[in-house]
Amino acid sequence: MRTKVLFPILFIAFLSLAACKQAPAPTAPPPVNTQATVDAAVAATANAQVAVEATIDAAVNATATANALANPTPTNTAVVVVVTPTPVAEDTVATMTEDELAALIDEAVAEAYAASAAYSDAAAASAADDTVTQEEIQTTDVYYTDAEEAIAYAEELMQVYYDLYGELAYEVVDELDQLESEMASLTDAILLLNDTMTEIADLMEQGLAMTEDVLAQLDSATQLITENVATAQAASEAWHTAYQSAQTARMDAVNAIQPTDITANPAAALQSVADFAQLGQSAMADYKITPEELTALAQQGANATASLNATGNPKLQDLSGMINGVTGMLAAGDIPAAQANLSQLSMAMNALNGLPGMGDVAVPSIPGGSMSGAPSMPTKPSRRK
Repeated sequence: MRTKVLFPILFIAFLSLAACKQAPAPTAPPPVNTQATVDAAVAATANAQVAVEATIDAAVNATATANALANPTPTNTAVVVVVTPTPVAEDTVATMTEDELAALIDEAVAEAYAASAAYSDAAAASAADDTVTQEEIQTTDVYYTDAEEAIAYAEELMQVYYDLYGELAYEVVDELDQLESEMASLTDAILLLNDTMTEIADLMEQGLAMTEDVLAQLDSATQLITENVATAQAASEAWHTAYQSAQTARMDAVNAIQPTDITANPAAALQSVADFAQLGQSAMADYKITPEELTALAQQGANATASLNATGNPKLQDLSGMINGVTGMLAAGDIPAAQANLSQLSMAMNALNGLPGMGDVAVPSIPGGSMSGAPSMPTKPSRRK
């Protein structure tokens, strides 16, 4: 009994002592590092994308579990499981890089042929015993809708890529055209299977058995989907490989550009940087970058960087890294980060402007936030509502 009384008392005393501890004194914030801030913003974008994908995966698993509990399947019936994504809120490409958009296309295409294959499997499973129930017909209709919406979503993402990077990444347009063609063929294949399932549903409604011709038609339609899925997968891999190669070649070409106009005068060098900033702002105004714009910007950047180095003025050296960051990010298709770096460059120039020997340069005002007017992303389909 004594032990039972003492233990709560000791526990309360322990909590009181813990509460009496003083919080550590706050430390002074470290000095602001411009480049580190930009790097952190880029890293945060990538981390946010990972978090979104993790949330989607968790929701998908929860949805699948809920569907299984709400609609138990008889023991004798074949079960085909479809991974059904939850809806993704509409966003703009202002927060996405070319890499992220390309990855989203890869993911959407993979979902499209997975949903198509699942529809084919569900249709084949429903007719495995040479008869199809009304419940099985309704189920295969849901699988058909899943596949149809998944293909449409992938095609919409491809169109966004065409609009934004079709000119810059012209080397991969042929591969993307081929992938889009495969998506169209896959649409035709699932439509053919849907027509067959509609014919079977009509037979069942009339109380008639499936004929050999209908069964052969069903087998042919499911086989066609299987073939189209394999072809689409190959086209997706070809597009991804071409995309990576083209982006690497583009970055190498930008890095190889040599300066053609160098000045050692600090004021003239700062003016060269201002010209670069103005050119960059103009190039990104429509949230696109063409090969000609990228080449012109990279050339002006090479001239400005060489001029800054030629001045020997240590106050100007930090600008070189910002210039290289802008051109490198644009070559990599990272317009959001390029815009952020260009904004930082503008602020750094304003800090130097008017200092002894720097002259009075007109520095363009460049906002650091998201670019207005960026096109909208298509909404990811919500399936199995």
